[in-house]
Amino acid sequence: MSHRNTSQSGFAHPGLVLLLIIVLGVVGGGGYYTWHKNHEQKQSSDNSQTGKKVAKVTNYDECLKAEGSIVQDSYPATCITKGKQRFTQPIEQKYLAIKEWGVKFPYPEGVLSLSYDIHTNAVSDGPQIMDIHLDDVPGSCKGTNMLLRAKSGQDLDGYGNTAEQIISRFGTGKVKKLGDYYYLFEHGQSGCTTDTQALRVINELSPKILGAKIQNLAPLE
Repeated sequence: MSHRNTSQSGFAHPGLVLLLIIVLGVVGGGGYYTWHKNHEQKQSSDNSQTGKKVAKVTNYDECLKAEGSIVQDSYPATCITKGKQRFTQPIEQKYLAIKEWGVKFPYPEGVLSLSYDIHTNAVSDGPQIMDIHLDDVPGSCKGTNMLLRAKSGQDLDGYGNTAEQIISRFGTGKVKKLGDYYYLFEHGQSGCTTDTQALRVINELSPKILGAKIQNLAPLE
C-alpha cells in the first residue's frame, strides 16, 4: 500500500512564520520608537532655536544684543531689530540750572551746551533779565535769547506788559509762575554777529530756545 506525503515543500512551518512576525514586529516597533524619539528631540531643538531667533525685544539695550539688529547713525541713535522693531537710544535729560533764581529748564533737543548771564542793571519795576548763551555757536556771539521774570503787576516783557496782560492776550502757554515770579522766554531785537557760520547755527538753535515750553521750567531741587 502506498502512502501520500502530506507535507508540502516550500511552505514554512506555521510556528516559524509566527515567530518571524513577532521578531519583525519587535524590530519595527523599536525602530519606530527610536525614530519618534529622535524626531521629538529634533523638533524640540528646532523650536528652541526658533524661540531664540524671535525672542521678544523690549528696549534699546536688548535690541543692541539681539542677533541681526542694526544701529542707524542718528542722534539719538536708533536700533532696528531683525523683525523691524525700532528703539531709540535713551538720552539723559540735561538741564540749565539757574541757581540765582532757583529754577531750571531742560535743554531743547539738538542743543548741546548752554550758559547764562543775569543782568545786574534791571529797573525796579521792570523785568529781571537773563541772557541764555548758545555755547554751540562759534565765535563770541552766542545768540540773543532771554529768560525774563517779574512779579505780579510788573512789566514782564520789557514793553510794559504785565504777566496778567500777556496771559489775557495769549493764554497761559507763554508764561509760567513759580513762587512770587512769572517767567517768559523772549528774543532780543538786535543781532550780535555777521559771521555766516555763526548766524547759521544761531538761526538753527534759537527757535528751539524760544519754542521750548515755558511750562517745563521747574524749581531747582
